[in-house]
Amino acid sequence: MELKCCKWCGKKCWMVLAIVVVVIVAVLAGLYFYKSQVAGDGLGCIKLLSYPQCLGGKVISYMGQPAIGFNVPVGTHIVAPFDGAYFEEAMEGQGFVRMELGIPDTSSLVTITGYHGVILNNGDTFKAGDVLGVMDEGRMIIHEESNSNLVIYVTDYDFGALFK
Repeated sequence: MELKCCKWCGKKCWMVLAIVVVVIVAVLAGLYFYKSQVAGDGLGCIKLLSYPQCLGGKVISYMGQPAIGFNVPVGTHIVAPFDGAYFEEAMEGQGFVRMELGIPDTSSLVTITGYHGVILNNGDTFKAGDVLGVMDEGRMIIHEESNSNLVIYVTDYDFGALFK
């Protein structure tokens, strides 16, 4: 006795079953791949860092305010997420830099804290996508609890706008 799936296709049921199994496996593989791309606290990819470093953010508290901490390698580029102006606060002789990215005509600031070399001068303007700095002492931890060497926080700005 030969089983058929339906009158119109004339295919055997095992063929349909095989297709269903292949589709299920493909969906599960896709979900696994998607979850592997959302690292850290699952925040998504921050516009300030390139892939895959952009995915490793952890929600932390830094200097009493909400922040995102990352542990990135030496050579990681810090990229402008929007057009704006650059301000810096360097700690003498330590290489530690707190760079502030401002949006003209607003009080909005994105502050990036860590040991990184700077490319711009205080007060310079930049365009979205410009490289603003490069991690040069990538393993110097500035937030022990999260093992972060790069911390990002905002003032009068939507944190969500920093993510792709």
